[in-house]
Amino acid sequence: MSRHTLAVSVTLLAVILTACGPTRGVPPSSEVLELNAALVYVDYQLRFQIKCEHIEAKQLDSGRMEIYARFYNDANKSAECQIQVKFKDDSDKIIDETGWMPFVLARREVTEFRHLSLARNPDKFVLMLRKAR
Repeated sequence: MSRHTLAVSVTLLAVILTACGPTRGVPPSSEVLELNAALVYVDYQLRFQIKCEHIEAKQLDSGRMEIYARFYNDANKSAECQIQVKFKDDSDKIIDETGWMPFVLARREVTEFRHLSLARNPDKFVLMLRKAR
């Protein structure tokens, strides 16, 4: 092998190793979704299968809050999920929280969800949706 071929090979190898070296990653988001969002998908894949068509909260005369949400299952199979509701006061402190409740969505159908808070005068709510465990 000639000197010229060896120099070209070493230079080419250096360029390849430099270009394929460690790259800077994307830092994780520091945003806490439970603080800002009304609906949080705990399992990221559900975001593409189950769409939330409508979500609202209504304050009743008794001071309790009623949550109404309408979901559409976009998949060709039913989705077995679990849903949790957290009601918060104006300082984002949780004042009422349900356990994980079963929530089954039939294939390609709209499913409604309603829940009433036990605590009086909540200001905010968060719906948490995950795959059944």
